[in-house]
Amino acid sequence: MNLEDVQTLAKQTYLNNLSYLEKEQKNLFSKLQAFDSAIDQGIYMSRYELVYEKNYFDVKELTSQKYLYDSNSDEYAQTVKNSINYSKEVNLFKTYKEININTLDLPKYTKLDITQNPINGTASIFHYINTHQESNKDMLKIEKFIFFGLGLAQHIQEVDKKIQSSVYLLVEDNLELFKLSLFVTPYSQLAKTATLIFSIFEDKEEFSTTASKFLQTKFEHNHYLKYFQMLNHSEKKLKEFHIKTTSQSHNLFFYNTILKQYLRPLPYIQEHYKFLNILHDYSDSLLGYKPVLYLAAGPSMLKNIKWIQDNQDKFLIVAVSATLIELYKHNVKPDIVTHLDGFDISAELFNPIDKKEYFDDIVFLLSARTPTNIIQLLNKENIFFFENGTNYKDTLGNISAPCVGATTYLLLLSFGIKNLYLLGLDLAIDSESGYTHAQTHVDVQKVDLGRVDLDEDKLSFRDSLISVTSNFGNTALTNPNFLLSINSINASSKGFKKEWQNVYNLGDGVKFQNTISLKLADIILNLEEMDKNIIKKDIHAEFYKNSSSSLLTDEYEKVLQRYNYTLRVKKILKKQKNIKFSSKKHFLKSLSSLYITLSKDSSTKAYDLSLIYQEYFHFINTFIFDYFNTLIEREVADTNNINNLLCTELEKINKVYENGLKGVIQKVD
Repeated sequence: MNLEDVQTLAKQTYLNNLSYLEKEQKNLFSKLQAFDSAIDQGIYMSRYELVYEKNYFDVKELTSQKYLYDSNSDEYAQTVKNSINYSKEVNLFKTYKEININTLDLPKYTKLDITQNPINGTASIFHYINTHQESNKDMLKIEKFIFFGLGLAQHIQEVDKKIQSSVYLLVEDNLELFKLSLFVTPYSQLAKTATLIFSIFEDKEEFSTTASKFLQTKFEHNHYLKYFQMLNHSEKKLKEFHIKTTSQSHNLFFYNTILKQYLRPLPYIQEHYKFLNILHDYSDSLLGYKPVLYLAAGPSMLKNIKWIQDNQDKFLIVAVSATLIELYKHNVKPDIVTHLDGFDISAELFNPIDKKEYFDDIVFLLSARTPTNIIQLLNKENIFFFENGTNYKDTLGNISAPCVGATTYLLLLSFGIKNLYLLGLDLAIDSESGYTHAQTHVDVQKVDLGRVDLDEDKLSFRDSLISVTSNFGNTALTNPNFLLSINSINASSKGFKKEWQNVYNLGDGVKFQNTISLKLADIILNLEEMDKNIIKKDIHAEFYKNSSSSLLTDEYEKVLQRYNYTLRVKKILKKQKNIKFSSKKHFLKSLSSLYITLSKDSSTKAYDLSLIYQEYFHFINTFIFDYFNTLIEREVADTNNINNLLCTELEKINKVYENGLKGVIQKVD
């Protein structure tokens, strides 16, 4: 091909790609338009030039005159293609947790209540797979693939010829390089046979969204995610992606936890506990007018306990339950206590305290998923529930955030607190001690700061560390678990905080958006001591006036609709269980259809159960699809055996949910 033909083909490839991007990748197309505009206006000077020399394309950096490939780029593409293999051992992300169920343990799991442990509802399937699957066998097909670094992207086209994946994630941090690749690589052609998900010139937040999209697309093929990284491309995105795989919801909030969350409010509704209207504006009450000190369980709370003790009567104090033991030790009594955790072990936050004396007039603002062993410790008159993740009392509102710290922050903003002071909402590793929380917190961890490897590529969600900006301008270390809460708090600060609300962050932890960093020494307290008895009575009366302790007629009807939906699901599962499959293709297609049927109904009657099933399928399906993604021919019996086991577990979930709803219906009737 002569030079003129090469130039003609390159121009046509570029135009075809632009047309494709304009129609199918609008955000990326807009980025390219903005880039061109910046060059036209002299805001940005081109750094690279696309050259065709020695019968291959390369990229020359204009200042250094160095080449990106400095060798035959076509041969490079072939080398990359040849390096790609189907091994389950190298150049991949393992997105699952190893679960081995032996024959001796199987009866123990299958007899337990499915709400007690996520393994109880999957043990039979894991046992079957563990006992029938050969170890370290290659994959039959690579359904999803990731490229970190594109260059001119000829290697993508060559790799696709070999593996023909269904979904590609294409990551390139340099927008100018990507634009040059549009002349060389026909993305528009690749898009005809595969789903292309682009991450071009994205910051951390944008990349997080794109990575989520990739993980959600054909999620059943996520078990092993193969990738290729160009040597000149930063490892930052690769490590960010790895953290993203560990923070998938089904690995953090198991399906059975969500099931318990949806069932837990039902007995409290039956027993006529008060549910608070969290949509109400409380800004004109004493709660809104008085300065509020919000205490969370980060290390800076305990560091400043003497200041809290000395100034407790100048604030209305709202504290998360994880602070109670330390506050009790130091004679600090909060006015409102919030609690979110639905696990029985969280009762340890309450047990060491003289409850009759200390809890007598505290208002408890509790998630409706709070376990009964905590509720039994408290005076029913002082308990006000709010819903998070459920909506049985849908006229009162519900709230969703990753942790009690972020949830309480959002609640206080929505209540209309005018002056809010944060202390202990650190969401960072203490720079001196290495602790994640106050030492009495049930989830406290200590990080060895002398051995920290920032952004280390680990599968452990909690152990990976990330550098962020601290409240007072330095650098702080956080982890992916905290990062979820940080993002939630920042979203609340941007979306719910009113202009007339002031939020002062007094802690040593992370800097939050739209808040004022303020050292304790710089606080000017011209505040009179409060009469806490009057204030507590006012808060209790205000909450009582804006709460409900019974189901309205339309709320009851919605519970009944949910119950009737479980009866429909029972029929769907019975039909699925009776299918006799003739091949693995038939079974896997049916399994994907079942997932859509059970997980994608967003109607009020189906939403709760659909979400439970969604997380269950995300938890188990990659194991099933990987079991059949092997060069070894599976028996038809495997498809029918696994289908039977799966349907049995799905029926158990449906039955537990059905029985919970039935209790409310029978009580009302």
